[in-house]
Amino acid sequence: MLIKVKTLTGKVEIELHVESTDKILRIKERVEEKEGIPPAQQRLIFGGKQMADDKVVKDYGIEGGTVLHTRRQSARVAQKQKRSLDAPSEEAEAPSPKQTKTSTPATKPLRVGDTLPSVELVDQDGKTVNVGELRKVVIFTYPKANTPGCTRQAQCFRDASSDWKQAGYDIFGLSSDSPKAQSTWAKWASSLARYVA
Repeated sequence: MLIKVKTLTGKVEIELHVESTDKILRIKERVEEKEGIPPAQQRLIFGGKQMADDKVVKDYGIEGGTVLHTRRQSARVAQKQKRSLDAPSEEAEAPSPKQTKTSTPATKPLRVGDTLPSVELVDQDGKTVNVGELRKVVIFTYPKANTPGCTRQAQCFRDASSDWKQAGYDIFGLSSDSPKAQSTWAKWASSLARYVA
């Protein structure tokens, strides 16, 4: 069957022919052949969850036409996660950005009017959003969906958003929650924004 693997930047979409019995590690090796990203530095994501190297395609219910996402991480983080994935457990959930630390030096803080960096995030509907391509945007951050304080915060933004919307601004809520958690929460917290993770 034919599947696609999309990189975090979205600039590269790799088509691969796979069998239902192929291990996830084999998919990573094929991505390395095409893009040069070592398997240990790849996180393959499907349905908001990180895929384990020792599982096979059919374990995840992957069918032809499925799109997987790959994110590159530092070798140090990859080694930590490999140890975590090797431990006996249920299917590992992809770590949130808050949990993942890289050796990339910090950049200067953004200020009102600054151009956003080119970063791809996944919204509550599973669609990729490149914030660097947005013209006018308001981003509010919150620690966790489905909590009383964060729900109230989103509702306050909703109540104050009409002027921003009329001025042509896109409004985004940003947290480390999975797209699935964002989707469930967005339905009743506030429909003013797209929620990204």
